[in-house]
Amino acid sequence: MATATGEETFSAIADQHRGFATRAKIRHLEANRAARLRSGARDFAGGPFYGFNRPGAKPQEGIIENWWRQGMMGGAKRTTTESSRFLRKLNVRRMVVDEEMFGRLFEASEEPLRPILVAAFDTGMRKREILDLRWEQVDLRNGTITLAPQDTKSEAPRLVMLTARLGGALKALPRGIGAAPVFPNPKTGRAWEDLRRSFRAAVRKAKLHGLWFHDLRRSFVTRARKAGIPESVVMRMSGHRTRAVFDRYSVVDESDLRIAARTLENHGRVLDIVAVSERKNTEAPQPK
Repeated sequence: MATATGEETFSAIADQHRGFATRAKIRHLEANRAARLRSGARDFAGGPFYGFNRPGAKPQEGIIENWWRQGMMGGAKRTTTESSRFLRKLNVRRMVVDEEMFGRLFEASEEPLRPILVAAFDTGMRKREILDLRWEQVDLRNGTITLAPQDTKSEAPRLVMLTARLGGALKALPRGIGAAPVFPNPKTGRAWEDLRRSFRAAVRKAKLHGLWFHDLRRSFVTRARKAGIPESVVMRMSGHRTRAVFDRYSVVDESDLRIAARTLENHGRVLDIVAVSERKNTEAPQPK
């Protein structure tokens, strides 16, 4: 069964209600309805769902945006196109941490947080994959971390290679046995439930305002691609299963465009040199 386009749908409604509503009026009503639904999704974050109905409480903008995104995905939208447009807007983050920025963050962090940051920056592992890491998953001799399907968000197993920096950081930690957490919370001895307070304190001290922990994962993907690692390999390393999601993590900036332009220029010069050389060989008199 064929699906009518948006334009055909408006035409049909206008034909059915000729004399009562114009197509422009219908568009206006639909736009208002979509705006109310989106606004309602944002207003939910100010209600009892997050405890922000207490007097004087102020909801965080990040929570509001996240709840809005969930509302859009759950049906608070006019069309699929409209939902996709707003979801793309919310999902776009372009902060990439380089070695200098990471050094500042590392130095500003408390000691228990430092190896966690190294794991995130050097491997691109997700925060929960890092915090739930157990010693039975770590093979320091072979330099690997084994993630089983139940350990990953995508439920796909993954083998993570240790960098020399991360391997050194892990060797410096007290070694546990079996299911003991690699990164225990010093206050509880168990795996971290939440390290936002420690991370935010480090971000403020390092003056990296606006940095999220998840930005370290994006930075890994972007840095690996810029280092010349094939994108299919980077996807295996980070655990991205779809190209669409991977592209959101791989940030293409001005430096990439300049390098691409210079590469094309150099490639063109090489072709010109080869063409001239071949022409000279062709025109040269042949020995008798």
